[in-house]
Amino acid sequence: MSRVRHHRPSPAIVVSVIALFIVLGGTSFAAVTKLLPKNSVGTKQVIDHSLLKADFKTGQLPRGAAGPPGAAGAQGPAGATGAQGPQGPAGAQGPQGATGPQGATGPQGAKGDTGATGGMGPTGPAGPPAGRAPFALTTLDSTGFVGEFTSVTVGTDGFGLISYYDDDTNGDLKVAHCSNLACTAATATTLDSTENVGTFTSVTVGTDGFGLISYYDQTNGDLKVAHCSNLACTAATATTLDSTGIVGEFTSVTVGTDGSGLISYYDVTNGDLKVAHCTLPGCPAYAHNR
Repeated sequence: MSRVRHHRPSPAIVVSVIALFIVLGGTSFAAVTKLLPKNSVGTKQVIDHSLLKADFKTGQLPRGAAGPPGAAGAQGPAGATGAQGPQGPAGAQGPQGATGPQGATGPQGAKGDTGATGGMGPTGPAGPPAGRAPFALTTLDSTGFVGEFTSVTVGTDGFGLISYYDDDTNGDLKVAHCSNLACTAATATTLDSTENVGTFTSVTVGTDGFGLISYYDQTNGDLKVAHCSNLACTAATATTLDSTGIVGEFTSVTVGTDGSGLISYYDVTNGDLKVAHCTLPGCPAYAHNR
C-alpha cells in the first residue's frame, strides 16, 4: 500500500484563495486577513484587477502624488459696479500756465464829463503897434543896380553879413555888414571888381569868425572864393579855385566839422556837379582840392 504524501500549499495558491474570498464577499476578507501574517502578501501575489475600491477602507491605501493642475476655466462675467467712494483731498496747485494772447480792443467807452476850465496862461509878448507891419524894411545899398544873387548869414558878432552882385558898371562882388540886429543900417564894401565877377554868391562864417564867400567869375568862367579879413568884411582875399572850362555857377558854401570850407557848384562845360574842399581856413589858392 503506497504512502500518501501531503503537500504544503504554495504562497500563490494562498493569495489566490484570499482574492477569491475577497471577490465573493467582503465579510470573509476580514476573517482571512486575521489569519495572514503581516507583509505576507505582496504585489506579486495579487492578480491584476482582482482588488477593487470597495475592498479597502478609507485611508487604508497610501495617497499618490498630486497630478498637474488643470487648465484655468473661462473668466466669469464682471460683477456689478460698486458704490462711488468718498472724494479724495485736493491735489497740490500746478504751475501757472503761459499768458494767452491779448484780446481784441473793446469798444470805446462813453465820453466823460467836461473838466473844469484851467487857469489863464501867461500873457504873450506884445504885438506890433496898430497900423505897423510886423517887420522892418531897409534899403542898405542903392548905388546903381545892386542886389542880385544875394546870400546872408550871421557873424560871430551877432550881426548880419550879406553878399550880393553889383551890376552897375562892370559887375562887382559886394558885401554889406549890418550895424545892428535889425540891420537898419550897414556898411557896404566892394570885395572884388576884377572885370565881371560876383554872380551866384554864397556866404558863410568860417571857424576863424570871418566870412567866406563863394561866387562866379563871369568874365573868365571860373569859380572864385573871397575870405574876409575882419568881422565887418571891409577887406578880403579873392582866390580862383577852379578854372577848368566854364565852371562856378550856382555856388553854395558851408564849413564842415573839420573847420574847412566846402563849396558845391555847376560845371557848365561838362554839365556836371562839382565840389571844392578847402584844406585850410580861408581856402587859399594853395590849399584846396576839387
